[in-house]
Order: sequence, then structure tokens, then C-alpha cells
Amino acid sequence: MVRHDIFRDLTPQQLAACLQLWERRKLKRGQRLFEQGRRANSVAVVLSGGLLVEVDDDTLIGRVGDGE
Repeated sequence: MVRHDIFRDLTPQQLAACLQLWERRKLKRGQRLFEQGRRANSVAVVLSGGLLVEVDDDTLIGRVGDGE
């Protein structure tokens, strides 16, 4: 499940309640979740798989995986 430090103080019941409220999205390979320079109105947690973090010129600056 969600293993990031931001969730470490939640009980399993609290985490389950959060998961019920959150919207689940499945992204296709190459699909963008956020774009540099655009205002974000949400936050994302990767439940499975991974994302690449790139800047506009497609320079890889990081990776995000399960639970992050």
C-alpha cells in the first residue's frame, strides 16, 4: 500500500478511509500526470508501477515508484 513517510502516522483504518476518498487513475505509457509550468490542483501517490520525472526538454531528473 502507500509507504511514503507522509502517511507513516496514519492507522490502517485512517489510510483505508483516505483511499476511499481518493480518485484512482491509470496512466498509459508516455501519458503526463503533471506538466512543468502548469498549476497543479492535486497530489498523486503511485500505488503500483512507476513514473519518470522529466523537465520540458525530456531530461530525466528522477523516478517515482510504488508508495511514493
